[in-house]
Amino acid sequence: MDTPSNSEAHNLTITSLVDLPSPALEGFRSLLQQLLPLANIPELAHLSGVLIVQDGGLATVVNALLQQDDDPAQSYSPSRDAKGVAVPIIRDGNLRCFILIAESEVCSVSPQRFLVYPANATLLEELLHVRIYSGLLPLLASSSLPRGISLNEPLVQLCVNALGEYLSNRWKAHLLSSYPLTAVDGGYGPVITGYPEALGTILDEAGATIQSIITHVVNATMPYDQGWRELLPVIYRGVLEPLARERAYRDGTALEQPPVIKPTAETSWFYTGEVAPYWADWLQTLQRVADIFDTTPPERVAAVLDMRETLLRFLNQLGVDYQALPAGRIHIQFRGGHVDL
Repeated sequence: MDTPSNSEAHNLTITSLVDLPSPALEGFRSLLQQLLPLANIPELAHLSGVLIVQDGGLATVVNALLQQDDDPAQSYSPSRDAKGVAVPIIRDGNLRCFILIAESEVCSVSPQRFLVYPANATLLEELLHVRIYSGLLPLLASSSLPRGISLNEPLVQLCVNALGEYLSNRWKAHLLSSYPLTAVDGGYGPVITGYPEALGTILDEAGATIQSIITHVVNATMPYDQGWRELLPVIYRGVLEPLARERAYRDGTALEQPPVIKPTAETSWFYTGEVAPYWADWLQTLQRVADIFDTTPPERVAAVLDMRETLLRFLNQLGVDYQALPAGRIHIQFRGGHVDL
C-alpha cells in the first residue's frame, strides 16, 4: 500500500510499499526531519524520496529503480544483513537519489521515541550516501576523464562505492558519537558504533574465492567473461567494503575506539600476502578526501581516479590485466588467456 507523506521542513516524500502502523510512520517522519539537516546534502533536490520496503526486498526494488538509469545493465546485490540502501539514478544527465529502508527498522520507532538504534544509524548512513552522490556523481559525469574512463566504467563504480562506504560511515560515526542522537538509559546521548564482523575471516574467504576464480579461468574451466563478472563483486564485498567500513568507524569516532572483532585483518593470509600495501594506498586516499570533500570539488574526482589506479595495480598483482577501450569496451587478460567485453 502506498502511503505518501511530506516532510514539512524539506518537502520530501516518504512512500511505504508495505502496510505500516501509523505511529511507526509518524515516528519515522520525525526521525527523517531530525537527521536530514545533519547530512549536509549539497543539492537537496537530488534526494527524490524515501521508500519503505519489505524486509528482504531491497534488491528487488533497487534493481527495478536501476532500470530507469541511463546505464540499465547495472545490478545490485545487498551486503550482509542490509537494512537500507541509497540508490543513485542518472537519467538524461540528471541525478535522482532514493533511499530504501527495511520495514523492521521503521517499525522500531514511534512518535514519542524515534531516535532509536539502529534505525537512526541506518537512515543517517543512507542520507550521508546521498551527500556523497550529490557532491560526486555530477562532477564525474561532467569531468574530462582520461580516455576510455567514464562514470559507468566498472572500476570507477567500484571505487565510488568504496569511497562512499568510508565517508558515510566515518561521518556517521562522528555524528553519533558527538551528539545526543540515540536513545539511552535516562534520555538521549552520544554512542560508539563499530564494525560488527571479523575482518580476518572475511578477507580469508574473499582470498580463497578470488584464487579459485582466477585458477578456473586460467585452466579454462570457467569462461573469461564469467570470471570477470564474478571477480569484481568479491573484491568489493570481500576486501574494499569491509576494510573501508571498519576503518571508517575508528577514524570517525569522537569517543573511545570501538572494539575490534577478532580475528583481525592482520591475521589473514590474504591480507598480509596480497592486500596490505594496496589497502595502505587506498586508505591514504580515503583519509585525504574525507576532510576536504565539501570544500574542494576537484579533489573528489582525483580521489576516485587515484583509487582506480591502485585497483589496477591490485588486479595486476592478482594476475589480471585490465584495459579500458573506446566506446565503453574493456579488455581483460587473465594470465593465460584474455577476453574483450
